[in-house]
Amino acid sequence: MVVPFFRTVWPRERQFQTAHTARTLVLFLEELDARFPAGLKLVADFLVASPETDIFVFQFGNEGERGHADLTRRYPPDTLMLMDKIVEDSAQRPPHGLAEVLTRIAEAAPELRQDARWQRLHRLAL
Repeated sequence: MVVPFFRTVWPRERQFQTAHTARTLVLFLEELDARFPAGLKLVADFLVASPETDIFVFQFGNEGERGHADLTRRYPPDTLMLMDKIVEDSAQRPPHGLAEVLTRIAEAAPELRQDARWQRLHRLAL
């Protein structure tokens, strides 16, 4: 049911791709577990950067009860894509936990350190 909805019903116009809808989509992605990569591919075009990404970034670097470091470890390229989509360049400060997420990505897939998205996020995390 979800796949046809995003392919045929979800609005494509940029005006409907907001920080609020992006937050809702990230909440959806967090619950997909092994379907996280497929879900991200499905909604990636609808994600936009937001200054309010601290909690999501933190969770992808956190091992705690609500953390999703396991997704970062299992799917580092997908987590990198997600972080690149939701973390904006113009934030006054980097999202809380961004350095931890990048470290986990680099530990799981060291070759991603050469990726321009990882390098952009790393510069923000410094």
